[in-house]
Amino acid sequence: MIERARAGYLGILGTVVLGVAAVLGFYGRFVHPLPGLPWPLLLVPLGALLTAPLFPPSSWKGRLRLWKDPLTLGAYLLLAGLFFFLAFLLSLLGLDLLLRPPGLLGRLFFPLSLLAPLGRLLPAPPGDLLLALGLATAATLWGVVEAAWVRVVRVTLRSPRIPPGTERLRVVQISDLHLGLIHDLRFLHRLVRKIRLLKPDLLVSTGDLVDGSLEGQEDVADLIREIRPRLGALAVTGNHEFYAGLEEALAFHRRCGFRVLRNEAVRVGPLWVAGVDDPGGKYGPTAPRADEEGLLEGWGEGGRRPYVLFLKHRPVVRRGTLGRFDLMLSGHVHGGQVFPWNLLARSAYRYARGLKRLRGAGRGAFLYVSAGTGTWGPPVRLFAPPEVTVFDLFPAKRR
Repeated sequence: MIERARAGYLGILGTVVLGVAAVLGFYGRFVHPLPGLPWPLLLVPLGALLTAPLFPPSSWKGRLRLWKDPLTLGAYLLLAGLFFFLAFLLSLLGLDLLLRPPGLLGRLFFPLSLLAPLGRLLPAPPGDLLLALGLATAATLWGVVEAAWVRVVRVTLRSPRIPPGTERLRVVQISDLHLGLIHDLRFLHRLVRKIRLLKPDLLVSTGDLVDGSLEGQEDVADLIREIRPRLGALAVTGNHEFYAGLEEALAFHRRCGFRVLRNEAVRVGPLWVAGVDDPGGKYGPTAPRADEEGLLEGWGEGGRRPYVLFLKHRPVVRRGTLGRFDLMLSGHVHGGQVFPWNLLARSAYRYARGLKRLRGAGRGAFLYVSAGTGTWGPPVRLFAPPEVTVFDLFPAKRR
């Protein structure tokens, strides 16, 4: 049986490959004949590479390897390139249809016929195939660079619930690292070094720390454990912890130094930190639902309530929890990860990225949705840079 992470890859691979085949078939039939290349000789090695992630990793052993599984890395990069090629080719075909004289737009709406001269800037077939291929290659290479460059986002918050006289309390959030199938050890070394330089009082992970098999990942866990924040490290599960195997994922978290909050709350310095399990990819009336309202109640009302930090993987705020926490940290959305999905993320989640001040019953509270620290699938990001988020919490200023 193929584990869920690899089954997801298979679904995406099938969709992208079928899309590319359909568009190239249309192109060769109605736009321009495709060049007579020895397709079988090309497809066999490409097919062998693309199916590499479906098999158990072959090269994860050995602490000195930069990439844990180079074949899987190559397959994911090729998949990203195929996706970008499909997107750019469809865009060029669409522009060609709309802008070349007489121009479909010009026939529908005369003033837009003025755009028809722009059609001359488009390369004639099969030049558009080469342009799409070049753009896809550039986008993939840039995406690798962007995914490796983790920025630090800083947020300063003040609250009367932080006891007066408390010095700055620094909470550092990581999210959606997706360790397991592929990762760059050099990237992880840089990430750990960056977090240690931030000197966090508390480190939190808001889900999807792992993804896929964790075989041979002990060196990675030990590397993360080196961060050693002053007040400890807390985490919650994301959907991929369940996909990877919950017990194995929890053991990996413990080795990393995290305490996983599974529908529970703990006192950390002047804070109460609450965390809930992710539904684990199950939806509908039978999906497990944590009792968030019950977890967050009973800590006093008004000014008597302590500052509550709420960790939840998905950025979904239940109405019944409003007014019961001060800062909710989430992830899951990845900021869309790859253009144009970053533009569509808001259609799936009301709160898709960044800091949001809640209104109504939750007035005075904040939700922060991380763009994610790692990547899901290909180690590629496009116009959705990864981040480590620093929250500096202070008492309210005296008037």
